[in-house]
Amino acid sequence: MTRSRLIPFVALIALAGPAHADPVKLTGAEIKAAFTSNTVHGTWAGKEYWSYFGGDGWTTYLTAGGDSSNGRWGVNATQYCSTWA
Repeated sequence: MTRSRLIPFVALIALAGPAHADPVKLTGAEIKAAFTSNTVHGTWAGKEYWSYFGGDGWTTYLTAGGDSSNGRWGVNATQYCSTWA
């Protein structure tokens, strides 16, 4: 690539910067589709965890230390809901 082509290309990359998406509120059906039979992995209160969401409404929460808890999950028209022992 010649220098005359390289400068506009580098300038374009410098101006691009990271893309930031606006949050999108999901419907209950979209939440259910995203969670059903999937595992979420993340950090809660500084501790690594995994949560599995079964299609039958059962959920299991497991921490990196091996502690686990079972509960029930579901959705209403606009949000995720859960109950735990």
